[in-house]
Amino acid sequence: MSLPGWLVSMAGAPCFAALRLAQEFAVRRSLARCDEVGEGITARPGLFVLNAGRIRLGRNVSFGSGVDLCAYEGGLIDIGDDVFIGNGCVIAAGRGTVRIGSDCLIAEGVSIRAGDHGMAPDRPMRLQEAVFHDVTVGRDVWLAKGVTVIAGAGIADGCVVAANAVARGDTEPYGIYAGVPIRKVGDRRGKGGPAAAPQ
Repeated sequence: MSLPGWLVSMAGAPCFAALRLAQEFAVRRSLARCDEVGEGITARPGLFVLNAGRIRLGRNVSFGSGVDLCAYEGGLIDIGDDVFIGNGCVIAAGRGTVRIGSDCLIAEGVSIRAGDHGMAPDRPMRLQEAVFHDVTVGRDVWLAKGVTVIAGAGIADGCVVAANAVARGDTEPYGIYAGVPIRKVGDRRGKGGPAAAPQ
């Protein structure tokens, strides 16, 4: 025998309210692991913060669902003001530094990592030592869906990196980049060729 619709509705509302409260509590607990948190932070469920180093969040940072922030001892993640970080992003400083400037738009599935590891042939990959090279993402940058920013990369102010690209090395301010590894395909100021089509 099925329950009346009104009874299911009444039972469902408290359950959803309890779930929402649990999610909000989990987000607040994650944010409490950061060293500095600016005003106006918003986060969807699934924000995971591992902080044995330092993590600083500026004002009005918005996190999608399932975002990971990881800083080991000696590591630093520094995110500026008015930054959007989409669903499923990973920002991992390890024992290095990841700096993200203000006014950035980081689409879903972006990976930014300051860590790498050796590849010497005399030992298995799982036993290679980690190495760290700082990553900088300048102000007013758009990293489109699925971009990978590898250790040591420097994304200059105003850049756009197209979907699924792999960013390494340094870029020029306001450049538009695409590819694996990235290459310059245009300029936001209309210089040097056609604009790419980020997603």
